[in-house]
Amino acid sequence: MKRFRIGNDLNLSWAVFDSNTREAYDLEGRKLVLTLWNKCESYVISKFDVTNNIVSWTFPGRIQEHLGRYVAILEDRTDGTLHTIDKRPAFMLVRWTDQASACEDDEDGEAFLSVYSVELESYITDTYIDKILRTIVEVKSDMEEFKEELEVETKEYVEEQVSEQVAAKTEEMEKAISDETAAREEADTKLQEQITANDEEIAALQESTAAEAAAREEADTKLQEQITANDEDIAALQEGAAAETAAREEGDTKLQEQITANDEDIAALQEGAAAESDAREEGDAKLQEQITSNDEDIAAIEKTLDGLNWKNGEGESAVRQVSASEASGKCSVAEGNKTTASGSYTHAEGTGTKATYWGAHSEGVNTEASSQASHSEGEGTKADGKYAHAEGYQTKATNESGHAEGSSTQATGKYSHAEGYSSKSTATASHSEGSETQASTMFAHSEGQKSVASGQASHAEGTETQASGSHSHAEGYTSKASGARSHAEGYGTTSSGQSGHAEGEGTKATEKAAHAEGIDSVASGQDSHAEGCATTASSAHAHAEGYGSVASGARGHAEGGFTEARNSNEHAEGMYNKSTESSATEEATLSSIGMGAGETSRRNAREYKKNGDLYVNGIGGYDGDNWDEAETVQGVVKTLSSGVSVNSEAVADMQAVLADLKAVDVATVDEACEEVFS
Repeated sequence: MKRFRIGNDLNLSWAVFDSNTREAYDLEGRKLVLTLWNKCESYVISKFDVTNNIVSWTFPGRIQEHLGRYVAILEDRTDGTLHTIDKRPAFMLVRWTDQASACEDDEDGEAFLSVYSVELESYITDTYIDKILRTIVEVKSDMEEFKEELEVETKEYVEEQVSEQVAAKTEEMEKAISDETAAREEADTKLQEQITANDEEIAALQESTAAEAAAREEADTKLQEQITANDEDIAALQEGAAAETAAREEGDTKLQEQITANDEDIAALQEGAAAESDAREEGDAKLQEQITSNDEDIAAIEKTLDGLNWKNGEGESAVRQVSASEASGKCSVAEGNKTTASGSYTHAEGTGTKATYWGAHSEGVNTEASSQASHSEGEGTKADGKYAHAEGYQTKATNESGHAEGSSTQATGKYSHAEGYSSKSTATASHSEGSETQASTMFAHSEGQKSVASGQASHAEGTETQASGSHSHAEGYTSKASGARSHAEGYGTTSSGQSGHAEGEGTKATEKAAHAEGIDSVASGQDSHAEGCATTASSAHAHAEGYGSVASGARGHAEGGFTEARNSNEHAEGMYNKSTESSATEEATLSSIGMGAGETSRRNAREYKKNGDLYVNGIGGYDGDNWDEAETVQGVVKTLSSGVSVNSEAVADMQAVLADLKAVDVATVDEACEEVFS
């Protein structure tokens, strides 16, 4: 197949010959339709010349938009029906000049011409459909001869069958009534036997009840005897309680004696405490002597510090350097130039640093640690939250346990972390990293460049992505995930429905659990799925795939090129099909195979209605669009079969012809669709 660089005019000529005689196949005077197909678009050639068996036309470079293989299709519509004369691969368009060639074996050829010539040849035979139509005419003539005979035979056969069936049904009903009567008499006998058995059981139950009453009276007598015995036991318990009271009084007397003995022990302890007090006074005197000795040691240390340019700070046990530093907190240390350690156990070092709260540490240039156990380092950093840490240049960690690092980053949320350049983490446990990223809700994470994670526990990564739905995820370039638990990835994708997923380029998933993939596909129905290029699935559970297909009916499925499934549960395939949208089952399309050439010329090769009616192009006057004027395939078959005997060979021949006719049309369209979209 010849390959040409896209954008050049192509002059094509197509010679058609009869494959049997090898003579020219005359095309003049026919109503011809010439089409060029490729995988993305079809071109209906409106201007072409016909000379004997040759069709000539020009494919201008200015309208060439798609690369790949092109197929030429020549159709004859002279008698109002579609008849494909031939279709064949014509040429291939390539992107670059060095890919072009005059033929597959010629790497140079005409690759640098601005206008190319393409010559095609086809050899065809008498069409299969023409043979079938002739066979139909012959069979129809034979059927007329058998029609009258069939009517007589049918009438006699029906009367005989009806008579036999009535007799058989009468005998069957009489037998059933007899069987039912016998069964009911047997059931009545069994019921009487059951009643007699129930009477005997009732008598037995009455005897059992009398025996039970006698047993209960005997049990009541025994219970009374037990109550009498219990009264005797209670009297014995009362006697025991009196004895217990006497024993407790005796115990109280002994306890009073023990208290008296304890008073004597307390007096002895008081004497011991006085002796202990004297011993403590003696110890205090010795401790004062030790303090005096420590003061002498401190004076010696101060003298040493004066030699090292260190002095005691204003706070207890604090030290500072002489260079205008301040150490006013307990056990604080200030070193360097103009540093301030004003909180207990703080440490400030460098130039202009401040550690102003308990346990804080600041170092570097103009850093500040102003909360409990906070730490700032670098230049211009600020740690203002409990346990916060700021490092780098102009970073801020202003909440508990926050961490900011890099340049101009801010960690203002509790337990948050910001790193990189100008990143911001403003919510609890959020994390931002990279350049100018933002994590603004609890547990959010943003990374990359200018990405924003504003939904709870969301994740945004890449460049200018946005994850605003809770637990959502956006990645790639300018993708947006705004639905809860949604996912957007790729370039410019949008997932705005709950649990939706958009991937590829420019795709949109706007409803709950919707899925859009490919390029510019839209899934706007709940649980819908759109894939391919510019497809749309706009109803619940709908599925659209291919190129430009639309599934707008609930649970509908559209595939192929520019197909439409407008009704619920409808299936569309092929290219530019015609879908009739209606609430009436005899009107609404259930399934169709499209064979249209454009938006304004939609047609079907085959169409099923919801009530089961079948229309096939070229049968019963159906042209792919006029179902309301045409006859169904079922009607055509019934008409053709009405005058043929059951055992007639003509019926078998007719059924075979109809089956072949249906198979040829559908297979031809399916083959064309597969070839165009491969």
